[in-house]
Amino acid sequence: AVSGSGGWPMSVFLTPDKKPFYGGTYFPPQDRWGMPGFPTLLPSIADSWKERRNEILTSADSAVNFLSRETSDTAPRVNKLSAETLESAFRRSEEGFDEVNGGFGSAPKFPRSHALSFLLRYWLRTKDPVALKIVERTLAAMSAGGLNDQLAGGFHRYSTDALWRIPHFEKMLYDQALLVQTYLDAFQATGKEDYARTARRTLDYVLERMTGPEGGFYTAEDADSIDPKDPSKKREGAYYVWEKKEIEEALGADAAVFCAHYGIEDSGNAVTDPHKEFIRQNVLYIAKPAEDAATQLLLGRGKAALLRLRAKRPAPYLDDKVLTDWNGLMIGAFARAAAVLKEERYRTAAEKAALFIEQTMKDVSGRLLHRYREGEAAIASNLNDYAFLLDAFLCLYETKFHADWLLRARETADVMIERFWDSERGGFYLTASDAEVLISRPKEIYDGAVPSGNSVAALALQRLAAFTGVDRYASLAGETLEAFSDKIAFDPSNSPVMLQALDFALDPSRYTCRDENCPIPVKDKKPPIKGDS
Repeated sequence: AVSGSGGWPMSVFLTPDKKPFYGGTYFPPQDRWGMPGFPTLLPSIADSWKERRNEILTSADSAVNFLSRETSDTAPRVNKLSAETLESAFRRSEEGFDEVNGGFGSAPKFPRSHALSFLLRYWLRTKDPVALKIVERTLAAMSAGGLNDQLAGGFHRYSTDALWRIPHFEKMLYDQALLVQTYLDAFQATGKEDYARTARRTLDYVLERMTGPEGGFYTAEDADSIDPKDPSKKREGAYYVWEKKEIEEALGADAAVFCAHYGIEDSGNAVTDPHKEFIRQNVLYIAKPAEDAATQLLLGRGKAALLRLRAKRPAPYLDDKVLTDWNGLMIGAFARAAAVLKEERYRTAAEKAALFIEQTMKDVSGRLLHRYREGEAAIASNLNDYAFLLDAFLCLYETKFHADWLLRARETADVMIERFWDSERGGFYLTASDAEVLISRPKEIYDGAVPSGNSVAALALQRLAAFTGVDRYASLAGETLEAFSDKIAFDPSNSPVMLQALDFALDPSRYTCRDENCPIPVKDKKPPIKGDS
């Protein structure tokens, strides 16, 4: 609302009655890179509050009015969503596609996994080869690049360059979950084992580094860590980067082949290094394919040796809180992997995490809570917590078709509808009906780093309707699509998960079981659900 852009971390300054009047995405500790640091900013804010208070209050009122208009729009919808909406989104993706390097636009490059999953659906609908080419080239580039931890698996947050070489080294739980889902989609669409292999490596990383003893999944690993060569400093990527001589000392005669495969250079392989952080440092990426079994064996030996060395370095800080919504994404990814890859241990991990959320992250009245850490569950839940968990329960149901997971999905959907549904204009609010009153009650459809709760709810409710035969769920999903139809039509590429919901709505599915162990009769029979006739 203030600047036309946003991001994280975000700092917003409020009046005493909680109205925002100034904000920014990032302010460094000191003035640098053309940005004011906090020591410069704070006195300026204080002086403005003393000397220009009326101007600030007027600005704050304008911001509140703008946000209120955004969430209370009652104008009739003028756009009808259709297959043409999907085509429009595809064309925009095609225009932004980087033909040479994969991905969209130039640096920095983010994974945009939900956009890729939408394109796979679009390809399935239209058989347009360009849609599949965009997905395959991007997935291959990301898995081969420095964005993907070539030693231990897991994806970093984004690439600072157009080539996917030098990442911002933070690892977020939601990126692992969303990318696993997209690689699984690609594996199902093409049958190519490389995609399944990437999904497995990512899931195994999560099990190794981001899973708590109770089963919940941790939030993130930091980008910075203590420099092993100077313990008095923390440095971006210190845990992950290598000087060539380190690799040569560790691998001996194998080093030449290893360095050629992973693009290791004497002077370092950073494509861009504006802050001079990666002088003589290398990030492993696949520069040359391994053409035979002997080379693959040598590379496997080298990776194991470097992993042992890396384990001796100070590890990045682990953010070990458990978030309900991000766990919902990760549970869904593990459950889908269990079904698609026939890996029982992934189903076990998904079920353990789901039961942890169910048993631990609720208040005394049985309502979901948002955050858990060190034995304490707290913070009121929001729409994302319910929508993402609803989808996770449906994914778990699809692994073995145990009716308990479908019942949990229904219960979660019913509470979500009761507490978050906008009965006047359609769609779901981000905050519950009994939540703290804010200056506005937002409704979001932008599918950013994580998908919006409305998008996931619109898709999950249709899936729930297909499984149960309860038409109300599909009707609410349709009303959600209609509620945001103007915004979706204006810029469909901003809401790729909502587009997946639209794709589902345009061609409703009847569930047909292909698993001989599935207890649901095929044809018109519905699964047994308590309370339904």
